[in-house]
Amino acid sequence: MILASGTETEIITRLREVYDFLPKNSDISTKDGIVRIEIPEQVIANKLEATRCRRRLLKERSKANIKKRPASFHAYWSLIQPTSRRGATSG
Repeated sequence: MILASGTETEIITRLREVYDFLPKNSDISTKDGIVRIEIPEQVIANKLEATRCRRRLLKERSKANIKKRPASFHAYWSLIQPTSRRGATSG
């Protein structure tokens, strides 16, 4: 993206449009052709906590699935096992 022309306000407005995923309270400034984007610490902390929670939930969900897996795994295995054996012995 070329930001060679325009006032600082126009450039910042355009950056906010292009990078609309940034938190609204992010500080965007320009100086000597360099753009600086500062994201508040609390936003970063909230994102990290959300990531930790998601990982924890996925881990708990996978543990719950492990308990349910044997029946479905054995059903799946019984479906593919004969094919696997025929393929292995006929080749």
